[in-house]
Amino acid sequence: FNGTFTPEQLQQVEYEANEAVVRNLPIVVIYPSREELDQLDYRSKKELTGQVRLVRFPGSDLCACCGTHVTHTGEIGAVKILTVENFHEGIRLTMICGKRVMDYLNMVNDQNRQVSVKLSAKIGETAVAVGRLQDENFRLKGQVAHVVDELCRAEADRWEGEGSVLLFHDGLEADQVRKMADAVMQKCSGCCAVFSSNGDGSYKY
Repeated sequence: FNGTFTPEQLQQVEYEANEAVVRNLPIVVIYPSREELDQLDYRSKKELTGQVRLVRFPGSDLCACCGTHVTHTGEIGAVKILTVENFHEGIRLTMICGKRVMDYLNMVNDQNRQVSVKLSAKIGETAVAVGRLQDENFRLKGQVAHVVDELCRAEADRWEGEGSVLLFHDGLEADQVRKMADAVMQKCSGCCAVFSSNGDGSYKY
């Protein structure tokens, strides 16, 4: 689309599309004369010449189209908007309909069920549980960073005034390895190399 939509507008679009589906309205195909065509407000991607075929979804849409269509809106089954992306000066919508909606909902429900089991949370409370997990993860990362800082200071003090230093410490991440090497280099009088096992026989350094 060459414009933008708010989340609320997209919800309304999806709601109205599904309302039209539920009403199971008959689709009307017409071949208006040129005079009649000039009086109609219809969608078309280009200027048309010759006989024009219009497809009317009562109360929803009137478009020029030579393709195939359902006979009633109910045959569409359901409409679900999945994603919205910025695209050039407008947006691109990804949507599904028909049986694909049920397949999608079944997949999402199965994923959510698995998450709820792993987090020991009710199906409708997985987002809240993930939020708590993120908060806990942030807190623990802070504690780990503090412990690593203390370890780096202790190693730096330990090797103060010494020459080149070679250290092995298991369980360090790549940035923690660099932090320790930098800390020791500030105190020793030579070079410092720090190695930490990846658990597969290789090392970070």
